[in-house]
Amino acid sequence: MCRATAQDVAALIRRTREDLGLTQHELAQRMGSQQATVARWEAGEHEITFKNLSRIAEALGVEFLVRFSQERATA
Repeated sequence: MCRATAQDVAALIRRTREDLGLTQHELAQRMGSQQATVARWEAGEHEITFKNLSRIAEALGVEFLVRFSQERATA
């Protein structure tokens, strides 16, 4: 995963968690994980596997989707 994409995913996780009023600790508890792990994911320090993205989505109560598109975002 390229760095910009990892940062985008990290921001999406953080924003969704915050929108739901959850702390990193609460999300980690829902996942059976550690708060430090959630913090690293949200900082974009580590690539997140599809398995963990699925676990995060389930813990947040949202749907995890992967989409391919021929449209390219413009900066």
